[in-house]
Amino acid sequence: MHTKIIALLVAALLIGNYSFGNIFRVGYTGPPLAGVDYADLQSAQDAASAGDTLQVYTNITTHGNIDKKLVIIGYGYNFDANANLQVIGTDAPSSADITFSPGSDGSMVSGISGSFGIGDYAGTGIPISNITFQRCNGDFRFYNFIGYSINYGTISNIQISGSVINLRLSYHGTDGTPVNNLQIYNCIVQLIQLFKANTTAIIENCVSASLTYSSFSFLDLNDASVLMKNCIFASSNSMNNINTIYENNFFAEAQPVVLPAGSNNRWSQDWAVIFNRLGGTSDAPGYYADPSFDEDYYVLKAGSPAINAGLDAANNPSDAGIYGGETAYIYKLSGVPAVPANYKLTAPSTVASSNPYNITISVRSNN
Repeated sequence: MHTKIIALLVAALLIGNYSFGNIFRVGYTGPPLAGVDYADLQSAQDAASAGDTLQVYTNITTHGNIDKKLVIIGYGYNFDANANLQVIGTDAPSSADITFSPGSDGSMVSGISGSFGIGDYAGTGIPISNITFQRCNGDFRFYNFIGYSINYGTISNIQISGSVINLRLSYHGTDGTPVNNLQIYNCIVQLIQLFKANTTAIIENCVSASLTYSSFSFLDLNDASVLMKNCIFASSNSMNNINTIYENNFFAEAQPVVLPAGSNNRWSQDWAVIFNRLGGTSDAPGYYADPSFDEDYYVLKAGSPAINAGLDAANNPSDAGIYGGETAYIYKLSGVPAVPANYKLTAPSTVASSNPYNITISVRSNN
């Protein structure tokens, strides 16, 4: 009895600060409650109303098309590398493949691993806007292709922060409309690929693996209009893009013959000098999908040239990379959502053999 009560308290605390409206649980392994527990994300979304919260539990991969404003929250990820943050010790305990359709404006996702698609698949031409991803791990795709007499609508005001990302705009050439006001803060990046002229974005305090991992271009901005600042990237395929401005960034590649727009960028940088643990013969463990991935690799080493090499919004010195920049976006280990969580319970025995029976519950704010 005591154990069941505590489990319910843990669930309530985990989503306490985010919850508004009703709360629905997806994949909960305890005794199900009618109207609360659902086996998959789609069933929970269909039962929910705008403003409700969906909590995704562990050991489940689920799919859902979101067409209303919802909060979707999981535990985080990479707990096999980072102990004592959650009781769960697996790499991706809250997994979901989620698409956001017209009507999902204002939705927020936190602590989820998986794939995230944003687009008007029905071809109604209805815009999609104001979707926020915090502390997630996965592939991001934006679908606003226009062709074959189908208008998939515009996409704007998308924010991704404190996450591990692989991001692409899924259109090319003269087809499609630009994505407006894409904001990417303090993310570990496998790839950012923007195709379309007039796409506007800010990329701030992000990092990538070094060129020793791959010669693959981690930034492919094409003709997008981008402000990139305080980042540490292996390479960019867009140095001649006059619409992109680079400020206070570190690159592993050599300085280009024609300097890009911007200031205070540094070239031919050594990852082993910049970061705490990257470098040596291989920095593959810094790659987000590697089983040995550990975000501590991206902590700046003592004496790193990236310390205080950037500027925050108030033009005060700030570290480059994911642990610098604006306080609201600084990367948190394992993407634990910014809500209180009971993460440990200590009891003298598994059976209540004394009166009083003293237990200790450890709570972390995760802000």
